[in-house]
Amino acid sequence: MNILDLGPAEFLAALDELGIAGDQRDALVAQYSDPSRGYERDERPFLTRLADNVIGFDDGVETQGERIGQSARMFFDALREDPLGTAGGMISDLYGQMERGVQGDLTPYETFELAGILSLPTAGARFDPNVARMFGGRGTRNDTPLPPPENAQRTQISGTLPTYIRADELLNELRPEGQTLDFGAGLGLSQKELGYDTFEPYPREGFEPTFRSASDIPSSSYDRITNFNVLNVVPRNVRDSIVSDIGRILAPEGVALITTRGRDVLSAGGTPGPEPMSVITSRNTYQKGFTPAELQEYVQNVLGPGYEVSRTRLGPAGVQVRRIAAPSPRDFGFYRDNPGGEWLRGKQERADIAMAESGRGLGRRGITGSVTGTMGMQTDLFMPTRLLSTLTGLMDERRVPGDPKFDALLARAREEGFDPNQAGNRIVIAVNHRGDPYVLEGNTRIAVARELGIPNVKAEVRYWNGGEDAEGPFAPQNVAQIATSAPEY
Repeated sequence: MNILDLGPAEFLAALDELGIAGDQRDALVAQYSDPSRGYERDERPFLTRLADNVIGFDDGVETQGERIGQSARMFFDALREDPLGTAGGMISDLYGQMERGVQGDLTPYETFELAGILSLPTAGARFDPNVARMFGGRGTRNDTPLPPPENAQRTQISGTLPTYIRADELLNELRPEGQTLDFGAGLGLSQKELGYDTFEPYPREGFEPTFRSASDIPSSSYDRITNFNVLNVVPRNVRDSIVSDIGRILAPEGVALITTRGRDVLSAGGTPGPEPMSVITSRNTYQKGFTPAELQEYVQNVLGPGYEVSRTRLGPAGVQVRRIAAPSPRDFGFYRDNPGGEWLRGKQERADIAMAESGRGLGRRGITGSVTGTMGMQTDLFMPTRLLSTLTGLMDERRVPGDPKFDALLARAREEGFDPNQAGNRIVIAVNHRGDPYVLEGNTRIAVARELGIPNVKAEVRYWNGGEDAEGPFAPQNVAQIATSAPEY
């Protein structure tokens, strides 16, 4: 099918999916908008002229349609400048002109819909995406129920292969190796043409995706993920889940490419949706356009600091997501010597008895028995001073100003400077089998470092009787997330 034969919304979507941009896009839009193509001019001259004038064409003929177009442009200009004042006073006059000019039984809303402009608020949103949020009256239908997520199947089209090919080339540059998952695969072109694994909850007959439920996809299992024009066809709650799943499934250092439609969604027939630049189409599907900056900010906010989100030149709005590789306990020299089984249970039972019977000392804290894991013995490990200063010593000791040891070390540090490397020494943290941490060595150094504003100090963590398997802030994986391999100044 010639794309010039498509409706306005489908025409713009086809341009996006085919990657047509720049001068070529401008030429096709001009050709599509050329009045000589007819666009039912002979049958509905009023609607044609209405569309021409609101969009901005002027053939020099003074008609009712042209007067409406002039009023509409004035209305939109005023709406941008004063949404609650001047513009509001023009609504009745504009609707009156439309009603006098409509031929047949069409309503004002249907007039704009047939002209490819939707309703007044959505037409205004072509110039300013905040218009829909400013409106609360006639022409807006914010109480319209949102289409069910399965209606997104109606938006699946076959013209996306060029986008996949360009994306595959980009992925080969960013992440040459690894498996690829197309999350929201539509008609399954990526599986048929490129051999991608696919996730599609609403596949059409003849397409069998790799996954139909996102919960079946293992975490951190794909190095490359594509997600093209999916986020724009689902409401916010579903969209949030999609982005979160992409982040969960993406492997460390993996790359995901995400695109959405842009302002062109407002040319689809329907009613304004609940979000800026959104519409519930006449086919009962949902469309939410994004600007590139809006998409980048949204994806980054959903995924959080463990991901880098940057813009990419795919689609009207596109981003690439890289999952930052999480530090591993082994990066900080984690070593485990734990036979487990009856041996470990015996150690833990004796530690529990010591904690119940001991009045003071190591036994009272469960720091008795065997060290089954360590971090920071063979590799430098620097931990935040503020965190360490929240811990107590095995004897409940805390060093504060006025304590002779604290005052002496503070004076020397102010004279000679405080060395976070501590001349080869380390703060030693002991973690019992329940996951409870205590300062075994270095209470005074921690207190002085805190007093001087030293961000982090060299430390070592020792785990007793399987403490490395216990939940808590000093579990090996949690230590790895907050530690650094060099001091901060």
